[in-house]
Amino acid sequence: MKINSKKRTPKAAIKIGILGATGKMGLKIEGLIRNDPVYSQKFRLAFLASGPQDPRFDLLSQAPPDVLVDFSAPPCSLEGAKACGKLKVPMIVCTTGFTKKNLQQLNSRLKRVPWILAANTSVGVFSLKESLRKISKVLNPEKFSVDIIEFHHSQKKDAPSGTALSLAECIISSQPQFNVKHHSIRGGTEVGEHQIHFLGPDERIEITHRAQDRSLFAHGALKLAEQILSLKAKGRPYSPDEVFSL
Repeated sequence: MKINSKKRTPKAAIKIGILGATGKMGLKIEGLIRNDPVYSQKFRLAFLASGPQDPRFDLLSQAPPDVLVDFSAPPCSLEGAKACGKLKVPMIVCTTGFTKKNLQQLNSRLKRVPWILAANTSVGVFSLKESLRKISKVLNPEKFSVDIIEFHHSQKKDAPSGTALSLAECIISSQPQFNVKHHSIRGGTEVGEHQIHFLGPDERIEITHRAQDRSLFAHGALKLAEQILSLKAKGRPYSPDEVFSL
């Protein structure tokens, strides 16, 4: 009996670019791709730059990656979006602190390519939002108040954090009558903690997400980088929630 010995053709590694490569998250992602046996098979580092002033930024146009992951700062993100829009390179924007005008500029530059706006790339935070949607629909906003308390390291610039704002948006989209109050604490080396408190008569509901290591955000970003290649441009950003639920 003849055995079919055809070899399976391995999938080509995804060429990934990192904008904000010298920051904490950029270094985490680079480390995973270089050192983790699973990620080193799935991805190939094609582009690393701290920002537009980095001489390596020119490589984005000279040898476009399959996807660009951005953990930089708003001005750098906008420049990266301009290049990705022209080159039709999908982009995952994980930077926070954008103004409303910045977000309009991002969408204008990336409207012809699939892109994801991800204030938080944790799968755990995705699960947290699913719970918040259910809770918000059940509770009476006339009887319950909502407070979000978040802790981050002393160098974090934006307050409230992008994640806190997205959690509030999740609650309000489920129950528009809720008035969500934010409390931001900055200090030490906290990776990130978000507490959501629903306070009502004679009872309180608390949900907490604690990030213990930045690698969890790197894992989530690489998961999004895999999935974005199957998405189509739709003239607005995808949210991580939409992509993780595919």
